[in-house]
Amino acid sequence: MSSPDCTTHQARWRADLRQLTAVGVRARYPWALFLGGDVTLLRHGEDFLGAPARMQSAITNAAWRRGVRVRTSVTPDGDVAICVLGRAEEAQREGAA
Repeated sequence: MSSPDCTTHQARWRADLRQLTAVGVRARYPWALFLGGDVTLLRHGEDFLGAPARMQSAITNAAWRRGVRVRTSVTPDGDVAICVLGRAEEAQREGAA
């Protein structure tokens, strides 16, 4: 679940996304926000535009670049859920223990 602070940031992001889209600018996603919690639900048409499968790929790539392990799934409505499993360095520490 998202914290109240995260919900506020997500509402700001949604407003920014609408403005960027209106003037034809490609959005840069706030990956720190999207990958910062345990579970985040991105709403299709509000948090991202385009195909949910493409958003899943973008999330996976962004997480890999940041050393974050995630699992994603698409809801029947086309929303994308992100579950942060941990960071790569945490997995290495656990393996060494």
